[in-house]
This record gives sequence, C-alpha cells and structure tokens, in this order.
Amino acid sequence: MQLDQLYRAAILEHARDPGNQQGLEHPQLEAEAVNHLCGDKLVLGLDLEEGKISRVGLQVRACALTCASASIMRAAIQDQPLTQVVQLGEAFRHGLEVGDNMEQPEALKPLLALKPQGGRHKCLLLPWQALADCAAGVKHGE
Repeated sequence: MQLDQLYRAAILEHARDPGNQQGLEHPQLEAEAVNHLCGDKLVLGLDLEEGKISRVGLQVRACALTCASASIMRAAIQDQPLTQVVQLGEAFRHGLEVGDNMEQPEALKPLLALKPQGGRHKCLLLPWQALADCAAGVKHGE
C-alpha cells in the first residue's frame, strides 16, 4: 500500500470515528469556527491546568475532512502546553500552504498529504482556527 493510500485510510478512520464529540460545560476557553462556503461549524472548548490543556471539548457539524482534522487535532493537543499547540497549529498551516512537512508530527502527515487540494484547506484548518481563537482568549458569543 502506498503512503498516500495509508494517509487516506487514516483520514477516513478519523472521519468515521472522530472520538468524543462532546462539548465542555463552562470551559475556560471557547471558540466557534464556521466555514461559510460549505456550512461546516465547530465549537472548541478547552480547560487548562498549569498552562497545559487538560480537557478538550468538541462539537462538530462538518464534512469528513473537518471531522478528521478536529479528531487528529484533539489527540495532538491533549495534555500539551497551550503555547506549544498554538505553534503546532501555525506549523500545520505553514505546511499546507508551503508544503514543508518535514518537521511535522507524524499524526499530522495524513492531513498534509492533502496539500494539493487547495480548495479543502479551509476545511482542514477550521479546527486549528478555533484553537488559535481559544488561545487568543476569544470566548463563544463575544
């Protein structure tokens, strides 16, 4: 099996079973992200302990790529320092835009394999935008 096929399989697996799709009650940080072109919508809630993400809540109503990206992001950010995951999100965006995925974590490489599909970048980046908004202290409804 080729690497691209393995990556596609990983994305489909995350899309089929995106893990816990529950929000958090009264999260410390919360942000909503919407892709107005296709209607994808997600709400990300984070709780922090000593600067690290202790709980992640996600409510996602979106396409398979956004669901897969949110699932992969959740796994990548759990128990990590908030400042570090913001840098990870920026590196992921850079990897999609520029194609430099040499320094990317293995978990993100299936998503980066979709770099040639520029029309889907917004879907892939939607959860990461919510993460950046959370880190900036943007609260839902503000």
